[in-house]
Amino acid sequence: MKKAAGTVAYILVFLVLVGLSAELLFRFQSPQFFADAPVQYNREVSVRIYRSWLNANPSSPFQPPYVVFANRNLTNEKRLRDVFEKTRLQPSQEWTDYDFLQDPKRSSETRYTIHSNSLGFRGREYTKEKPKGTFRIIALGSYHTFGHGVNDDETYESRLENNLNQKSELKGRKFEVWNGGRHAASAIIGLARMKYEIFDYKPDLLILDYGFVDGYVLDDNTFPIVLRSPDGIFSHAASFVLTPLVPLLANSYLVAKALNSLTNPMKLNKKYLQTLNEMLTFANEHHVPVILLKQFNSPALTSSIYRGFTNDHVAFVDMRDAFAKDPACGKFPSSQDDYGKSTWASEIEPGFMQNPTYFCPFYRLDFFQLNKYGQQKVAETLESVVQEQVLSGRFNL
Repeated sequence: MKKAAGTVAYILVFLVLVGLSAELLFRFQSPQFFADAPVQYNREVSVRIYRSWLNANPSSPFQPPYVVFANRNLTNEKRLRDVFEKTRLQPSQEWTDYDFLQDPKRSSETRYTIHSNSLGFRGREYTKEKPKGTFRIIALGSYHTFGHGVNDDETYESRLENNLNQKSELKGRKFEVWNGGRHAASAIIGLARMKYEIFDYKPDLLILDYGFVDGYVLDDNTFPIVLRSPDGIFSHAASFVLTPLVPLLANSYLVAKALNSLTNPMKLNKKYLQTLNEMLTFANEHHVPVILLKQFNSPALTSSIYRGFTNDHVAFVDMRDAFAKDPACGKFPSSQDDYGKSTWASEIEPGFMQNPTYFCPFYRLDFFQLNKYGQQKVAETLESVVQEQVLSGRFNL
């Protein structure tokens, strides 16, 4: 027995030494990779994400770990009903939260307020019955749609509603834009809501804003990129052990490669594509046009695949193109209303701006999400599409 235990110990020590050697070899061969400012800051944010998801007792429904569902079993009624029930936003509530992606020391500065109406949508109150003369838009999506880190009136839905209602040429028609976003939402959540809820509200247009997390969800409540899930690949004991090791894990090239190997992007993206196709088919059956919105950091599908869906009742908006054309993407936020002095931008150096078209710090709340300026930019872009394609008669309504 002792001999067997000793053999196992030797094997473990050997594997650890091999791993450390491989890690050191890669770092020696690629020093620039580890010295790169964007990579370094990305690791810092990753540490915050890992630690948040390792916390088994979130302080609010807007802090990790979230309930996550994979894009599978799309025709299973029981599963879709379960997805729908478990991801509903508690109605008629108010919360105050903070952006967990930013430095915890600034939690008081990153606080934002969330209200849910009586129908379980974020924002102001609406009636289930659509008022006469109202054009009703419902947006479904993940973090960006919900408006992580921004107040109710700063989300792109609220901004879009205000923008459309202020246009003089659109007088006589009232617009409603409902916020159906959810944190860490994959497309199957939108599909479930479309099946059991959305069309009861008689929408005139849907905005589908998924693809941000879909390529990372291996299974229900399984996010390999964040090490654990609410139901747990790891037990509470393992989480207790892993938490202090998070900085080492986040800075390890080998760990990153191992986590990435757990995912099969082609397979996961294919499932997302199938789910998206189901959603578009469902919308078409109810004669509701759709705008497909691709955020500039949504990796699940390429723009060309999205464009393949466009027809006389489906439009596509690529926010990467919209941001690329904006002069503000070349600005560092510290010069704008002291924005950078009190937010995440103070954590990085101007040298981080190596690719402003992709990074566009002025519009970001943190490394991943949009701030109020970014939300406004999305609203302005969608406003043009609604007027030029949806309301102009180009859509087959």
